[in-house]
Amino acid sequence: MKRFVAIWLVRWPIDCRRQQTPGREAPFALTSEMSGGVRLYAVNDVAAALGLGYGMTLANARAMVPELVVTQGTPEKDAERLLALADWCGRFSPWCALDGGDGIRLESTGVAHLFGGEERMLALMAGEFKKMRITARFGLADTPAVAWAAARFSGQAVTLVAPGEGPAFMEAFPVSALRLEGKVVTGLEKIGLRKISDLYAVPRAPLELRFGRQVITRLDQVTGRGAEPISPLRPAALFRTRLSWPDPIGLMSDIEIAADRLATELCRQLEKHSKGARKLELALYRADGEVERITFGTSVPSQDPKHMIRLMAERLPDLDIGFGVDVMIFSALETAPYRGQQTGFATMQATPGPASGAGEEKKQSLSQLVDRLESRIGAPHVLRLIPFESHDPARAFTVVPAMAPPSTISWPARQPRPIRLLPVPERMKMIFDGSRATNYAWRQETGAVAALDGPERLSPEWWRLALETRDYFRLQAATGQRFWVFTSAPVREKTPAQDQEWYMHGFFA
Repeated sequence: MKRFVAIWLVRWPIDCRRQQTPGREAPFALTSEMSGGVRLYAVNDVAAALGLGYGMTLANARAMVPELVVTQGTPEKDAERLLALADWCGRFSPWCALDGGDGIRLESTGVAHLFGGEERMLALMAGEFKKMRITARFGLADTPAVAWAAARFSGQAVTLVAPGEGPAFMEAFPVSALRLEGKVVTGLEKIGLRKISDLYAVPRAPLELRFGRQVITRLDQVTGRGAEPISPLRPAALFRTRLSWPDPIGLMSDIEIAADRLATELCRQLEKHSKGARKLELALYRADGEVERITFGTSVPSQDPKHMIRLMAERLPDLDIGFGVDVMIFSALETAPYRGQQTGFATMQATPGPASGAGEEKKQSLSQLVDRLESRIGAPHVLRLIPFESHDPARAFTVVPAMAPPSTISWPARQPRPIRLLPVPERMKMIFDGSRATNYAWRQETGAVAALDGPERLSPEWWRLALETRDYFRLQAATGQRFWVFTSAPVREKTPAQDQEWYMHGFFA
């Protein structure tokens, strides 16, 4: 049976501004521009006890409470902070999402045992929020609908609804606990349907006919017959390991030791399911409510904890651990089937495949080297070239990731090609004595021509007729340098050599 946690942030915008809030005895409110002028955006407990609330105009609020202290609210920044707090709640469950503008929703199925049971998990959550001075209410139930109502209407800081007791638990709550629209709640109350238990006794068809489908949908969500999926802020990892401490750790050496333990345990999980990690994430949950993350990938599926630790070591010094870290989670965000390798009976790993010997070991070493390079300079900068079927020298290859599968096309047996091509061919000058090239000039360089071998005529593909046919030559300078130069083939057939336009395109080794 699935279980869900709802967190209600009772005074979230006020809690975001603790340093600006006056003493507890003074009424305090945040304002924002709304329809009809400046209105109250949030109030503290003192102001709420005096009758002030969300949406009240500032003029009316000051008339009711002249001593009211007011500060301009920032709803956009509050929403950003709420998103960061929801991300931080990923320390409790990988399935974590926002629940309106004042709540967070988690799926706790299968994770409560990590904290010693549901009661201890809720107590731990409440303690962590109290440390951050955030006023919150917690509800845990079989469905998100019951958990939401438990957090907001039970009157308790922590409410745990036993499995299967959700509908009975909801009976005494007002119909507004079903998250219905205001006009629907008003309509139900007018005909005497004020509690959810009153709705249980009403036939569904007349209820839907008069008040719409929303009432039926909400009732089904209470019982679990209606789906209410959670869209997590981050993709939920199937494989993840977790470490926590009662007191935050603040030494990088301790974090490195913990990362080593997490990587070893994660690789055990992967090995058990014959999976290899392709994308990994180390998340450090700081004591001050911030989250630091390291995300890195492997070019081939990996179950090697030592390799993962080497990749993490490249990034750990860049982390800001603030006042300490009390939870670390290491996750495999993306995995792939792992064939494994067999280099001997004593070193068999995963599912043994055909003996690959030194070739497989070499490939494994190469993939680890590529991973470290990608970790340092970024995957877009670690590439390799494979052949492409084209006579155009600038299109005779394509760029792919360093560990991409081998190409089915082999490099053609052509005349020698330069090791470097200019992005755009550049004009140069050739000087002839009759039909023999004697000198050349390119950029600020001039020199004598020792040999000019060619031509090699290259034509574009038939579908690229806008391009010209070129005659390429291998030019060897008297100093030993070798260049790849060309001229237009049609012009060359009709124009004397000294009047042709020549271009520099590449350089030989």
